[in-house]
Amino acid sequence: MLKNRYTLWYCALIVGWGFDILYWKKPIGISFAIHVLLLLGVLIFLSKKEGKKLSPKSIPLMGLALFFSFLGFLRVEPFTSTLNLLLSLGFLGLLILSYQGGRWKEYNLSDYIVGAFRLFTNGIGLPFKL
Repeated sequence: MLKNRYTLWYCALIVGWGFDILYWKKPIGISFAIHVLLLLGVLIFLSKKEGKKLSPKSIPLMGLALFFSFLGFLRVEPFTSTLNLLLSLGFLGLLILSYQGGRWKEYNLSDYIVGAFRLFTNGIGLPFKL
């Protein structure tokens, strides 16, 4: 159970407010990279507040998510930009799944499929438990 429930709500409001400021009537471009930085910052802040540690094996996922998010505004061609954005979101999802364990290199295809399904269902269902 969460120890700092109000902190989570404040961080969610900050991320939502940031989303509104970065994307309202603006092209995606650099806004996506800034939003990924904001999401990673909030993730690290909340995990430290809850006393959870990031596995050192998961740090490359943060770097890959940032790398592809910044490539999203360097390449303006639609296919490459879309691919960079989707890869960045994929690496963020993988980071969430293996944040503490860091065993993402040991996953097989079924682990990725089950993990994506778990992430999707938890993203829809868990907020109602709060």
